[in-house]
Amino acid sequence: MITDIISNAYKQAMLNKNEDRKRVINTLRAEIKNKEIELRSSQKELTDADVLSLIQKLIKQNKDAIQMFVDGGRQDLVERNEMEISILEEFLPKQLSNDEIDNVIKQEIEKNGYNSMKDMGKLMGYFKSNYSGQVDMGYVSKRIKEILNV
Repeated sequence: MITDIISNAYKQAMLNKNEDRKRVINTLRAEIKNKEIELRSSQKELTDADVLSLIQKLIKQNKDAIQMFVDGGRQDLVERNEMEISILEEFLPKQLSNDEIDNVIKQEIEKNGYNSMKDMGKLMGYFKSNYSGQVDMGYVSKRIKEILNV
């Protein structure tokens, strides 16, 4: 399970006395713990897909922060957030390229006969269940809209 990989990476960061890496992974571990507590109330178990979703959320937050820091002229904080993103990305599976995503969208549309925006939810569900952690869902959503509106 991915949580085991994260725990081992945290232990290794502690042994290596890598404070930045330890801090980033510890933040991720805290998010995972919060998600576990949240799921406990609904009597569900934390899945790898949940963890991958959390990692992507943290990456998105860092990317948003980078834009604000660039606008504010805070290069030191830009570099720090870029470093955090690179650490978090280590826990994600290989990402599909934009061309690969476009191909999958087109194949699913052709295979299932999707032809309108009403089918967008089906396509998004397909990506969430089959490519969790491998795609930027924002990009997927944008491309589905563009392709279905053609």
